[in-house]
Order: sequence, then structure tokens, then C-alpha cells
Amino acid sequence: MEKIPVTNNTAMPIYVGSSMVPAGETRHFDIDHVPLHLRPVAAEVEAPFALDNNALVALIGESVKNIIEAFPTLTLEELEQIGEIEQLGQNRKTLLSAIATEILKREGDSNLEFFLAGDDEAVIANLARLEEPALVRLAEIETAGQNREAVVSAISAEQIKRAG
Repeated sequence: MEKIPVTNNTAMPIYVGSSMVPAGETRHFDIDHVPLHLRPVAAEVEAPFALDNNALVALIGESVKNIIEAFPTLTLEELEQIGEIEQLGQNRKTLLSAIATEILKREGDSNLEFFLAGDDEAVIANLARLEEPALVRLAEIETAGQNREAVVSAISAEQIKRAG
């Protein structure tokens, strides 16, 4: 099995499966156990999008409302491509703003999902470090995903503590 290095460049420990990588250290893991966002990026030459037969170009021809409604079906890369196409074409500020907001939301969700990848005790111990909007979104992600009773209860308790 191929092993790959995971380096923690943050100030907090990160978790790969049930193993912790302390801040500033590198550990090697089987590639199958490493989440995609921690794997090294393959060196690929990115081809520019083909404007003549790209389905994204067809989507850009729709109304802003229809494009925004299609966001859940699009990958992050497709969202970025739509933004690039839109900037070259109509340059609708409302659409560009919605794309930027969606990209930031997805990146934030990715960070929260990584946060939730830890064991129950680690997640619960670090809840106080989260800002209120992140705590609310964390509750939504946990409830829709693993729905661990201890974590959901701890999030609720943290929210009540902050409200009171």
C-alpha cells in the first residue's frame, strides 16, 4: 500500500482517521486513509475550458436565478469556471457575488467537515473556539451527517451557554 506524507502546517492538531498529526509535524499514512483535501495535488496541466461546446456556457445563458438554483449540482471547479466565463461575458455582479458566496460556503463547510472528522472528545473539546455562525453550521452538518448524539448535545449546550 502506498504511503503519503501529511504535514500539519496549522497551529492545531489535525486528524487523519483516528490518528493525530501534531502542529508542525509530518506523519505518513496509507493513501486510502487520507482525505482528499490532504492528499498532494497531482501535477496536471489544466486545459482551458472550451467555449464552443461546454455545458457550462449553456448554463451561463440562463437567468441568474436559474444558474443559482443549479449550484448544488455543480462541482467547485465548475463554479469557478462559470465565474470565469461570466467575467468574460455579461459580467453580472449579482451572479458573480452569488458564485463567490457559494465557493466560500463550500470551503467553510469543508473545514467544518474536517473539524468533525475527529473523535467525539476532540470535537467537543474544541467547540468553544468556533464563532457562532460556524457553530450553527457545524450543528447542521453533524445532524445531516454522522448525527453523533454526544456531539449534537455538546453543540446545543455550547449554543445555550453563549445565549445565556
